[in-house]
Amino acid sequence: MPLAQTSDDGQVRGDGGQVPPGEEPTLAADLDEPGAVFIDIFRSHDLSGWAKAGWLLFVLFIPLIGVLVYLIARGGSMHERAAR
Repeated sequence: MPLAQTSDDGQVRGDGGQVPPGEEPTLAADLDEPGAVFIDIFRSHDLSGWAKAGWLLFVLFIPLIGVLVYLIARGGSMHERAAR
């Protein structure tokens, strides 16, 4: 007995391991945010080299908490650094 049924229009029904429509952009946005933070860390002229290294390690080794803390602490001026 198969786990998933495929209809005539190609849609998978049941537990076929398929990502539901509309979930792909959310996953892409979740993977994009740490990249934006990495770029912003290196754009910051007001951070010393040690501060950049610290933020980079924090975001790299504890990504969810690191990105959240970075966005709270320094996220307000990210758009200013991106505009330069």
